[in-house]
Amino acid sequence: MVFVVLWKKSNKFYLKKLNGLRLFCSKNTSTKADRIISLVNKMKKCLIVLLICINFFSINISSAFSSPLRNGDHYLTIIDPPISGIPKVVEFFSFLCPHCYQLEYIIHDKLKNRYHFSFLGGSMGKILTQAWSVAMVLDVQDAIIAPLFEGIKNKNIFSSEDVRSCFLKIGIKKRDYDAVWNSFLVHYLVVKQEESAKNLKITSVPTIVVNGQYLITNNIHSWQQYAKIIKLLSQQTT
Repeated sequence: MVFVVLWKKSNKFYLKKLNGLRLFCSKNTSTKADRIISLVNKMKKCLIVLLICINFFSINISSAFSSPLRNGDHYLTIIDPPISGIPKVVEFFSFLCPHCYQLEYIIHDKLKNRYHFSFLGGSMGKILTQAWSVAMVLDVQDAIIAPLFEGIKNKNIFSSEDVRSCFLKIGIKKRDYDAVWNSFLVHYLVVKQEESAKNLKITSVPTIVVNGQYLITNNIHSWQQYAKIIKLLSQQTT
């Protein structure tokens, strides 16, 4: 690229390339040259504003997680003292929740413990909690979570039979699924998930709870941010 320097002298304009060549512009081209100068000045101003904005946002992003955690900003203390009997880090979610669907692509395979939220979507919410309990018993959570999310999103799941079809499509045998669906263990897991949501006063999803006490706010947008806050909250004294 060859840069051009423009300056004015005695009502005559000169253009000089950086390689030393000098070009002469007559007075008739002064208007066009003025426009070029004006455009260059505007571009400089825009560049300065852009650099200031980039610097501002980079400072905010870095400082947000280098500074101490703030109750009400990064997290909320929802229970004091904390409740026991739940995993140290657990996500409450619903297959019927669009935001949970979006969060899935951020935290996929990152959180081991997830509880389904029954109190959304009427009877279908309870069916899906039972289906998630079946997945927990059969240890197929990672395999079934995407098909159930996609089935709900694409409006292909409306009943327990539709849910059953999703399990069969990932390779679960009919007799194994049917044997587990109404088992005591599945019933126990359904009650545990529902009681945990009630005890923690969960009213919306997605919600990530740490140490049975801290709820991570929903203004986090990457797994790196979630991971750092989870780590710091895990170290909080209760």
